[in-house]
Amino acid sequence: MSPRWFQPTARFSGAEVVYRRMKLPGPGMRIVFVTDVHRSRQFTASHLDLLCRQTAELAPDLLLLGGDYGESRDYAREVLSALGRVPAPRGRVGCVGNNDARLYPDRDELRALAGEAGISLLVNETLRLDNITVSAIDDIRHGQPAYTDPFLGAEGLRICLSHAPHALPPAFAAMTVRPHLAFCGHTHGGQFNIFGLTPYSIGFETMLETRLPKPPLVSGDGEYLGVPVIVSNGIGTSRIPLRLGARPAHRRSGTGDVLMIDKLNARQICFCAVACALMAVGAWISIPTTVPFTLQTFAVALVALCLGAGLSFWSVIVYILIGAVGVPVFAGFSGGIVALTGPTGGYIVGFLFLAILPGLLEKRWGRWGQAAGLVLGLLLCYAVGSAWFMYVYARRSNPVGLAAVLGWCVVPFIFPDAVKLALAFAVAPRIRKAIKRG
Repeated sequence: MSPRWFQPTARFSGAEVVYRRMKLPGPGMRIVFVTDVHRSRQFTASHLDLLCRQTAELAPDLLLLGGDYGESRDYAREVLSALGRVPAPRGRVGCVGNNDARLYPDRDELRALAGEAGISLLVNETLRLDNITVSAIDDIRHGQPAYTDPFLGAEGLRICLSHAPHALPPAFAAMTVRPHLAFCGHTHGGQFNIFGLTPYSIGFETMLETRLPKPPLVSGDGEYLGVPVIVSNGIGTSRIPLRLGARPAHRRSGTGDVLMIDKLNARQICFCAVACALMAVGAWISIPTTVPFTLQTFAVALVALCLGAGLSFWSVIVYILIGAVGVPVFAGFSGGIVALTGPTGGYIVGFLFLAILPGLLEKRWGRWGQAAGLVLGLLLCYAVGSAWFMYVYARRSNPVGLAAVLGWCVVPFIFPDAVKLALAFAVAPRIRKAIKRG
C-alpha cells in the first residue's frame, strides 16, 4: 500500500509495515509505541478497532502509549480500554498528553481508568519491569513536569516517555544518567509537511508560548545529546481533521518497525499546486496602496468554492508557508517572514477563514451556506488583519485608532471585494462541474 500524503482523518485505512533495526541493551524484544489516537467523531470506533488489531499483529513485548487518547473523556476511556486488550507480555505503559491533562485535571482519575484497562499510567514516575526502566514526564503545556534523575541505579534498558518532544531538553539537562531511548508524539509530524517544511519550522507553539523549549525533533528518528529519539507522527488529528505529507504512524522499536497508514493522492496535490499558483498570480496583479488592491481575494474565494473546506484550507496553508520561506508569492512580489509579520500580514493569515468557511457552511445550507461563508470569512479576514495592523503599527510608530485603520485598510476595499466574491460565486459552479467530470 503506497503512502498517502493527503489524508482526512475519516479515511484511516490500510497499513504498511517498514522494518528498521536498532541496537538496544538487554534481551531482544519488540517495543510498540502508539500515540495521539485522538478518538473523535472522525476517528470512529471501527478505526480504533483496526488500530488495535494492527497493533496486536505487531506482537509487542512492551506497549508504550504517548498520550492524547481521545477528544472527550468518554473517547479517552474507550481508547484506554481498547488498547488495554492488546497483548503485551512485558506490560503496557503510558504517559499524559496535553488533551488528557485538560480533560483530567485530577491525574489520579485518569490513572485509575488506565489501571482498570491494564495500563500503567506514569506521571513524573518511574516503573521498573525486569531489566527495563520506563520513566514518563507529565505534559509540559498543561501539566506539572518534574525534571529529576529517574535512571540513577537503573539496570538494563532505560526508556524515557514524554508526550511532547519539547520536554526533552530540560529533562535531559537534569539527568546525570540518561535513557537509552526516548519516545515522543504530540507534533503529528507537523501535520502539514511540505518537503520537510512544517508549522514548527516557523515557530508554531514556541512563538505563542515562549516558555516552551524548542523541540529537538518534529518527526522521525534522530539523536539528542547522544540519546536516540523517536518522535511519532501519531495516529489521529485534533483541531483540523486532515494531514498533508505527515503520514499517520505507530512505531515498533527493538526490531525497529514503523507502521504507516497513508496513500498518495496525486490529483489533490495537483489541485493544491494550482490553487497556490492562482493565489500567487492574484497577488501579483496589484495596485500599491496602504493595503494593496489585488485579485488575491477573488483567487482565495474561488479556491474555497471549488475545492471545499479541507483542500482549500491547506492550499492556503501551503501558500503561506511557501511565502514564509521567501518565495515572492505575496503582493508586490514580496515574500519571507517579514511580509507575514509586517502591518498587512494579518490579512494574509485571515484568508484561512475565507478558505474554510464557505465549504463548512455549504454542508449545512448548500449554496446559501457558501454565500454566508464568503461574507463571514471576509469579515473575519478584515478583523484579524485590522487587529494585526493596529498592533504592528503601534510597535513601529505610534498607536492608531480603530476608525483610522478601518478607513485605511477596510472601507476602500469593501465594494471591490464584494465584486470579487460575487464573481467567484458566479464562476465557481462551472469549474466544479469540470473538476467532477475530470
